[in-house]
Amino acid sequence: MNIFLADEQAEPIDSRPIVAMAERALKSEGIPDNAELAIVLVGKDEMAGYNHRFMERSGPTDVLAFPVDKLVPGVIPTTIANGQPLSLGDIFICPDVVSEQAVELGVSLNDEMALIV
Repeated sequence: MNIFLADEQAEPIDSRPIVAMAERALKSEGIPDNAELAIVLVGKDEMAGYNHRFMERSGPTDVLAFPVDKLVPGVIPTTIANGQPLSLGDIFICPDVVSEQAVELGVSLNDEMALIV
């Protein structure tokens, strides 16, 4: 499993737990080992721009997911012929919003981030 994580926000965070959470989630769903996923951590302003551009909503949000193919819940995607990696898509996460939600909900940041991932 290949998970690419880019931290493009002002306050860098330890990305290892996020990658580990994504790996566990994908494995528990039976996603093939040759799958690829990109996770991008962004600040509030960038997330607000994406939210407006792609969802036509104002303000930042916690997460936006952009699958490459139409995935069907409960159906494991098949691998591509010739051993090509299966690209699942991109996930944009705004840790600042996730942190605010964790405080509002009275849960740990790690628990809220795990839910988001």
